[in-house]
Amino acid sequence: LDFVQKSDFFRYLILFYIGGVYADHDAECLVPIRRWPISGGARTRILLGLEAVGTKAQREGLLWAQNPQYSQWTMAAAPGHPILWGCI
Repeated sequence: LDFVQKSDFFRYLILFYIGGVYADHDAECLVPIRRWPISGGARTRILLGLEAVGTKAQREGLLWAQNPQYSQWTMAAAPGHPILWGCI
């Protein structure tokens, strides 16, 4: 694994085991975390950003792994979420 892949893997491990919020150091929080739908006893257990949705041609041209493409520079999750387990 290269450095980026190791960083991604570590981020998924931490969120899977202890939960919480992850954001890259250069991400700007425009809505206070306490207002996110994962806070304060909400039923939402994972919060991911949608980075891009495109056609098959766009996906192939941009070398996306998946369509839609989800961002990982900011995310929040409850411990043990199965989506994170799938990433691990």
